[in-house]
Amino acid sequence: FIESRAWITTIKYWLHLHFKSNYNSLTAHLLADPYISTWSKDILHKIKAMGIDLDSLYNYGEAVILQVIRRRIWDMEAQTINAGINGVCSPRFFALSPPQTSMAAYICNLTNPYHRRAFMLARFNLFPSAVVTGRYKGIPYRDRTCNCLISEPDSVAHILLRCPLYSTLRNTLISPFLPSQSHANDSDLKILLSDKCPTLTLAVAEFLAYVWKLRVRNY
Repeated sequence: FIESRAWITTIKYWLHLHFKSNYNSLTAHLLADPYISTWSKDILHKIKAMGIDLDSLYNYGEAVILQVIRRRIWDMEAQTINAGINGVCSPRFFALSPPQTSMAAYICNLTNPYHRRAFMLARFNLFPSAVVTGRYKGIPYRDRTCNCLISEPDSVAHILLRCPLYSTLRNTLISPFLPSQSHANDSDLKILLSDKCPTLTLAVAEFLAYVWKLRVRNY
Protein backbone atom coordinates (compact mmCIF):
# COMPACT_ATOMS: atom_id res chain seq x y z
CA PHE A 1 0.00 0.00 0.00
CA ILE A 2 2.72 2.49 0.98
CA GLU A 3 4.72 1.68 -2.16
CA SER A 4 1.62 2.18 -4.32
CA ARG A 5 0.91 5.60 -2.82
CA ALA A 6 4.57 6.55 -3.24
CA TRP A 7 4.46 5.64 -6.93
CA ILE A 8 1.24 7.60 -7.48
CA THR A 9 2.68 10.69 -5.77
CA THR A 10 5.94 10.44 -7.74
CA ILE A 11 4.26 9.93 -11.11
CA LYS A 12 1.78 12.71 -10.39
CA TYR A 13 4.65 15.15 -9.76
CA TRP A 14 6.53 13.91 -12.83
CA LEU A 15 3.47 14.41 -15.06
CA HIS A 16 2.88 17.85 -13.57
CA LEU A 17 6.40 18.90 -14.51
CA HIS A 18 5.85 17.81 -18.10
CA PHE A 19 2.44 19.40 -18.56
CA LYS A 20 2.56 22.52 -16.39
CA SER A 21 6.14 23.80 -16.67
CA ASN A 22 6.44 27.30 -18.16
CA TYR A 23 7.84 27.14 -21.70
CA ASN A 24 10.81 29.38 -20.82
CA SER A 25 11.47 27.89 -17.39
CA LEU A 26 14.59 25.98 -16.41
CA THR A 27 12.49 22.88 -15.81
CA ALA A 28 11.11 23.00 -19.36
CA HIS A 29 14.62 23.28 -20.80
CA LEU A 30 15.86 20.40 -18.65
CA LEU A 31 12.97 18.21 -19.74
CA ALA A 32 13.68 19.07 -23.38
CA ASP A 33 17.25 17.81 -23.01
CA PRO A 34 17.73 14.43 -24.76
CA TYR A 35 19.42 13.07 -21.62
CA ILE A 36 17.00 11.01 -19.53
CA SER A 37 17.67 11.07 -15.80
CA THR A 38 17.70 7.90 -13.69
CA TRP A 39 14.56 9.19 -11.98
CA SER A 40 12.69 9.51 -15.29
CA LYS A 41 13.99 6.14 -16.46
CA ASP A 42 12.61 4.47 -13.33
CA ILE A 43 9.23 6.13 -13.79
CA LEU A 44 9.04 5.25 -17.48
CA HIS A 45 10.03 1.66 -16.70
CA LYS A 46 7.32 1.44 -14.02
CA ILE A 47 4.65 2.81 -16.38
CA LYS A 48 5.72 0.44 -19.14
CA ALA A 49 5.73 -2.50 -16.72
CA MET A 50 2.08 -1.71 -15.96
CA GLY A 51 1.28 -2.07 -19.66
CA ILE A 52 0.45 1.60 -20.21
CA ASP A 53 1.39 3.33 -23.48
CA LEU A 54 2.05 6.98 -22.67
CA ASP A 55 2.26 8.03 -26.34
CA SER A 56 -1.30 6.92 -27.03
CA LEU A 57 -2.57 8.81 -23.97
CA TYR A 58 -0.56 12.02 -24.31
CA ASN A 59 -3.24 14.02 -26.14
CA TYR A 60 -5.79 13.27 -23.39
CA GLY A 61 -3.85 15.43 -20.95
CA GLU A 62 -2.38 15.17 -17.48
CA ALA A 63 -5.58 14.41 -15.54
CA VAL A 64 -6.65 11.48 -17.74
CA ILE A 65 -3.17 9.95 -17.82
CA LEU A 66 -2.91 10.17 -14.02
CA GLN A 67 -6.36 8.63 -13.63
CA VAL A 68 -5.41 5.67 -15.84
CA ILE A 69 -2.13 5.14 -13.99
CA ARG A 70 -3.74 5.48 -10.57
CA ARG A 71 -6.46 2.95 -11.45
CA ARG A 72 -3.87 0.49 -12.77
CA ILE A 73 -1.70 0.79 -9.64
CA TRP A 74 -4.67 0.17 -7.32
CA ASP A 75 -5.80 -2.76 -9.47
CA MET A 76 -2.35 -4.29 -9.13
CA GLU A 77 -2.39 -3.62 -5.38
CA ALA A 78 -5.75 -5.40 -5.10
CA GLN A 79 -4.37 -8.37 -7.05
CA THR A 80 -1.41 -8.57 -4.67
CA ILE A 81 -3.71 -8.55 -1.65
CA ASN A 82 -6.02 -11.16 -3.16
CA ALA A 83 -3.05 -13.36 -4.07
CA GLY A 84 -2.24 -13.63 -0.38
CA ILE A 85 -5.82 -14.24 0.72
CA ASN A 86 -4.92 -17.66 2.12
CA GLY A 87 -1.51 -16.60 3.37
CA VAL A 88 -0.59 -17.11 7.00
CA CYS A 89 0.87 -13.61 7.43
CA SER A 90 -2.11 -11.60 6.25
CA PRO A 91 -5.15 -9.85 7.75
CA ARG A 92 -7.19 -12.04 5.39
CA PHE A 93 -6.12 -15.00 7.56
CA PHE A 94 -8.62 -13.68 10.12
CA ALA A 95 -11.19 -12.78 7.43
CA LEU A 96 -10.30 -9.10 7.77
CA SER A 97 -10.52 -6.90 4.68
CA PRO A 98 -7.77 -4.25 4.65
CA PRO A 99 -8.57 -0.97 2.85
CA GLN A 100 -7.20 -0.86 -0.70
CA THR A 101 -7.04 2.88 -1.33
CA SER A 102 -6.32 4.31 2.12
CA MET A 103 -4.35 3.49 5.24
CA ALA A 104 -5.88 1.32 7.93
CA ALA A 105 -7.46 3.55 10.57
CA TYR A 106 -5.32 2.25 13.43
CA ILE A 107 -2.15 3.58 11.80
CA CYS A 108 -3.34 7.12 12.54
CA ASN A 109 -5.57 6.48 15.55
CA LEU A 110 -2.98 4.61 17.63
CA THR A 111 -0.50 7.37 18.42
CA ASN A 112 1.64 5.20 20.71
CA PRO A 113 4.12 3.33 18.46
CA TYR A 114 4.19 0.30 20.79
CA HIS A 115 0.41 0.00 20.65
CA ARG A 116 0.42 0.44 16.88
CA ARG A 117 3.11 -2.19 16.30
CA ALA A 118 1.50 -4.73 18.64
CA PHE A 119 -1.89 -4.34 16.96
CA MET A 120 -0.34 -4.59 13.51
CA LEU A 121 1.54 -7.79 14.37
CA ALA A 122 -1.65 -9.38 15.68
CA ARG A 123 -3.61 -8.46 12.55
CA PHE A 124 -0.88 -9.96 10.37
CA ASN A 125 -0.73 -13.11 12.52
CA LEU A 126 2.86 -12.33 13.51
CA PHE A 127 2.40 -11.51 17.19
CA PRO A 128 5.27 -13.01 19.27
CA SER A 129 4.12 -16.48 20.25
CA ALA A 130 5.00 -20.15 20.21
CA VAL A 131 2.98 -20.44 17.00
CA VAL A 132 5.14 -17.88 15.18
CA THR A 133 8.39 -19.25 16.60
CA GLY A 134 7.38 -22.77 15.63
CA ARG A 135 6.51 -21.61 12.13
CA TYR A 136 10.15 -20.77 11.45
CA LYS A 137 11.65 -23.63 13.45
CA GLY A 138 9.54 -26.29 11.77
CA ILE A 139 7.75 -27.32 14.98
CA PRO A 140 4.44 -29.14 14.35
CA TYR A 141 1.47 -26.84 14.94
CA ARG A 142 -0.02 -29.03 17.68
CA ASP A 143 3.24 -28.72 19.65
CA ARG A 144 3.37 -24.91 19.55
CA THR A 145 1.57 -24.66 22.87
CA CYS A 146 1.42 -21.85 25.42
CA ASN A 147 3.06 -22.11 28.87
CA CYS A 148 -0.34 -21.78 30.55
CA LEU A 149 -2.56 -24.62 31.78
CA ILE A 150 -4.60 -24.77 28.57
CA SER A 151 -3.12 -27.32 26.20
CA GLU A 152 -3.69 -25.57 22.88
CA PRO A 153 -1.54 -23.76 20.30
CA ASP A 154 -0.33 -20.34 21.37
CA SER A 155 -2.23 -18.50 18.62
CA VAL A 156 -3.48 -14.93 18.49
CA ALA A 157 -6.96 -16.24 19.35
CA HIS A 158 -5.58 -18.05 22.39
CA ILE A 159 -3.73 -14.95 23.61
CA LEU A 160 -6.63 -12.55 23.15
CA LEU A 161 -9.52 -14.79 24.15
CA ARG A 162 -8.51 -17.64 26.41
CA CYS A 163 -5.04 -17.59 27.95
CA PRO A 164 -5.48 -17.56 31.77
CA LEU A 165 -2.14 -15.78 32.23
CA TYR A 166 -3.78 -12.54 31.08
CA SER A 167 -7.32 -13.03 32.40
CA THR A 168 -7.24 -9.99 34.72
CA LEU A 169 -6.04 -7.66 31.99
CA ARG A 170 -8.50 -9.22 29.51
CA ASN A 171 -11.45 -8.70 31.86
CA THR A 172 -10.48 -5.05 32.27
CA LEU A 173 -9.74 -4.08 28.68
CA ILE A 174 -11.41 -6.53 26.31
CA SER A 175 -14.37 -8.27 27.96
CA PRO A 176 -16.68 -5.21 27.96
CA PHE A 177 -16.58 -5.15 24.14
CA LEU A 178 -17.41 -8.81 23.51
CA PRO A 179 -20.96 -10.12 23.08
CA SER A 180 -19.94 -13.46 24.58
CA GLN A 181 -18.52 -13.86 28.06
CA SER A 182 -17.05 -17.31 27.44
CA HIS A 183 -14.20 -15.97 25.26
CA ALA A 184 -14.02 -19.38 23.62
CA ASN A 185 -15.50 -18.38 20.29
CA ASP A 186 -12.86 -17.52 17.70
CA SER A 187 -15.41 -15.38 15.84
CA ASP A 188 -14.84 -12.82 18.61
CA LEU A 189 -11.30 -12.46 17.29
CA LYS A 190 -12.57 -10.74 14.14
CA ILE A 191 -14.41 -8.22 16.31
CA LEU A 192 -11.28 -7.43 18.30
CA LEU A 193 -9.04 -6.99 15.24
CA SER A 194 -11.58 -5.40 12.88
CA ASP A 195 -10.38 -1.84 13.63
CA LYS A 196 -13.90 -0.49 13.19
CA CYS A 197 -14.17 1.06 16.67
CA PRO A 198 -11.25 3.32 17.76
CA THR A 199 -12.02 2.72 21.45
CA LEU A 200 -11.96 -1.05 21.02
CA THR A 201 -8.84 -0.90 18.86
CA LEU A 202 -7.04 1.09 21.57
CA ALA A 203 -8.11 -1.39 24.27
CA VAL A 204 -6.90 -4.37 22.23
CA ALA A 205 -3.64 -2.58 21.38
CA GLU A 206 -3.00 -1.80 25.06
CA PHE A 207 -3.66 -5.43 25.95
CA LEU A 208 -1.33 -6.73 23.23
CA ALA A 209 1.44 -4.25 24.05
CA TYR A 210 1.39 -5.34 27.69
CA VAL A 211 1.41 -9.03 26.76
CA TRP A 212 4.27 -8.42 24.32
CA LYS A 213 6.27 -6.74 27.09
CA LEU A 214 5.81 -9.84 29.25
CA ARG A 215 6.77 -12.17 26.43
CA VAL A 216 9.72 -10.30 24.96
CA ARG A 217 12.31 -12.54 26.64
CA ASN A 218 10.69 -15.75 25.48
CA TYR A 219 9.94 -14.95 21.83
